[in-house]
Amino acid sequence: MRKGESAMGFFDGLGEKIASTGKDVASKAKDVAEITRLKAEIAAHEGKIKNAYTEIGRLFYENADGEVAEAYVPLMEAVSNEKAALEKCKSDIHKIKGTTVCINCGAEVPADASFCASCGAKIEKADPEVVHDMEEGVKEPQTDEEMAEEAANEAAAENSEEAGAEAAEDASEAEKTAE
Repeated sequence: MRKGESAMGFFDGLGEKIASTGKDVASKAKDVAEITRLKAEIAAHEGKIKNAYTEIGRLFYENADGEVAEAYVPLMEAVSNEKAALEKCKSDIHKIKGTTVCINCGAEVPADASFCASCGAKIEKADPEVVHDMEEGVKEPQTDEEMAEEAANEAAAENSEEAGAEAAEDASEAEKTAE
């Protein structure tokens, strides 16, 4: 073999190696792009599921009349407490800014306005005593631990009431048997 032939063989081998490596890199890049696309699709589906769960919860909360399963009670109370705290914060912002909200269209208007600049509706002035009473009724937001403790206390109270009722029933039956 001559020197030129061995160099040619080397470069031919190198060319094949580069082509093979290029194909591998292109294949891996294609795989990475596909995985990234699929992960984005997964995230989109998970987001839609989360939104659906949120909507289910919102509809359940808004349509719950009276009795709900005991497991929902602390969560529903938490939502009510958070909504009340949210309204108090909004009210505080309006006090600081010297504004109020039009009941008809929701526009922010100066507190001393008689009519809404957006829709023309008459602005009702809130009775200061009523506003104060409403603010006192707002519960502070609870932590998860406080809500769990409250639920446990309520369950314990129910159990003790049930136990008391059962004991009274047993005593009544014992009296009947003794007669």
